[in-house]
Amino acid sequence: IGADLLMTISAEHALGIDDLKDTIIEIMIGTKAVSEAKALDHDHDDAPETTTDEDFEYESQMEEAEEADRAVHSGEAAESLDEEDFPSADDEADEEEDDESARRTPAVRPTRPKRMPQIAIIGQPNVGKSTMLNAICGEKRTIVSPIAGTTVDAIDLKINWHGRDFTLVDTAGIRRKNKTEQGIEVLSVVQTRKTLERADLAFLIMDGEKGVYDQDEKIAGLIEEAGVSVILVVNKWDTQINNEDFSQKLAEEQVRKQLKFLGYAPIVFTTAKDSLGLDRLFRVTEHLLEARSVRLNTRELTEFIRAEAEVHNPFNAKFYFVHQAGKNPPTFVAHVNDPKKIHFSLSRHLVKAIRAKWGYEGTPIRFHFLKTKNSGEKR
Repeated sequence: IGADLLMTISAEHALGIDDLKDTIIEIMIGTKAVSEAKALDHDHDDAPETTTDEDFEYESQMEEAEEADRAVHSGEAAESLDEEDFPSADDEADEEEDDESARRTPAVRPTRPKRMPQIAIIGQPNVGKSTMLNAICGEKRTIVSPIAGTTVDAIDLKINWHGRDFTLVDTAGIRRKNKTEQGIEVLSVVQTRKTLERADLAFLIMDGEKGVYDQDEKIAGLIEEAGVSVILVVNKWDTQINNEDFSQKLAEEQVRKQLKFLGYAPIVFTTAKDSLGLDRLFRVTEHLLEARSVRLNTRELTEFIRAEAEVHNPFNAKFYFVHQAGKNPPTFVAHVNDPKKIHFSLSRHLVKAIRAKWGYEGTPIRFHFLKTKNSGEKR
């Protein structure tokens, strides 16, 4: 529609307003910083390693960028995190995740979302969505206010899991076209899209007995398109426990092969009918919600992206300034000399580099490139 940056909000439900305000403040404060940052790349490759006026200007610009960050976060108080926020793992997989997280260095400490996290439980029919919902809302959990609809409507449940409140949204599932009328198929897809629009995280439930189908891939595409965090849940795993020829490792390989574009999503194995794997599922949920809420320091982000652009930059695009424009999903805006010089491989490299350094497990990352003229360029 001709706009450089799009943001989705709901004024009625106050969704996306915090990100909108953050972006407005960053643009207002960052406008001056951008103009000063434009000179940073000028003759950068040929510059001698000595302190120059440009170096001092660079430091001044970065200090102003940090002031912009502090202004954005002036109303956000980071909660102190204790051991209960990240329970210790009981198996080797959890230990590996802890080691991997320890190697990353978040630039800003994550803060808990201000509203109750919304979790969408989605998947094709007969994979155990309703059983999963019933298992989560068992005797250890408290249902605060059930809101029931028809069989093709979403059902919202506010629950408390070990002291933390969540809203679970159980959709009617996306029906296969060859098993239902076209009208119901379209309605179910529309309902799933609406559910994902207000979700922070989705449980994509798949059948551990039957494996991954094309329909699972289509649903996964809706999740990625919506920009929500996701956990790939392989349910009914009890059916494979005695199968010596099919291990969790092989199952993971199959899922990764079919859903390559969700390579950032963790996989959790469950047996909902016996309430197995739910503790791990919610530990991963907590971690993903924290990771999703991380906001990066503008100075560190700009320096990092500049350095990574030196590693792989086929068309020699110049990066003047980079800032984080939103958190749901994590959205970054890079001011460059020419967006057409951003090869898809460079964009992919930058996203992978950000994940390697700061994590953002389980969530898609959006990267926008805006044309910004250098003051030294001929007009």
